[in-house]
This record gives sequence, structure tokens and C-alpha cells, in this order.
Amino acid sequence: HPPTRTPMAKFVEVIYEGEAHWNSCYALCRLDNGAWGPAPGVRLRRSADPGVWFARFQATAVEMAFTDGRAEWDNNTGRNYAVGEPGKYRLKEGNLVRLGLADMDVANSSESDSS
Repeated sequence: HPPTRTPMAKFVEVIYEGEAHWNSCYALCRLDNGAWGPAPGVRLRRSADPGVWFARFQATAVEMAFTDGRAEWDNNTGRNYAVGEPGKYRLKEGNLVRLGLADMDVANSSESDSS
């Protein structure tokens, strides 16, 4: 079966299943334990499904909170959300689950051609 991590993995992808009534979604984040980016953060790409958003970060660790860019926040009750290794993650109802390799790392990996 496919590898769970490649030595060259360098992307974090997040599928955020949040508030269906948000017109836009941003991730206020810090990459690889660096400084926090400016508010409201990185704009997430909207999925065809209401309230489902996507973000890709070139980083091996990301700490993040989500906002509609106005007044509403999802910051894990003040604790933020954090991932400590590259991969593809789904965040739904406060649960952050690693799904496997990030799509971008699979596309860039020579291992993706072998089975």
C-alpha cells in the first residue's frame, strides 16, 4: 500500500469542514513554528459542498485557527489546531485527523509510481 510518509514530504493540506453559513474562510496560521501571519490569514479555497474549505501550506508543521474574516472564529476553544508533520488532514467538529500524504507530496514523489 502507499507510503505514509516520504523523506521529502513538505506540504500540509487541510480539508476544513466548518460553518456552512460562512461566505469565506481564512486560516490565521504560523508555519514551522515561525511568526503568525497577518490577519485575517490565508484565504481557503471553497469546495462544492457548503462549509467545506481547502488549504495547502508548504510547511512541515502548522498551527492555525479559522475565521470567516469578520467576527466568527474556530480556534479550538482558544487552543488552536496544530499538526506536527506533513500530510493531508481533515478537520471536522473539532477533530483533526491525518488522512495520509498530502496530494502535492504524492505528485512530487517517485514512490507514487510504484505499488
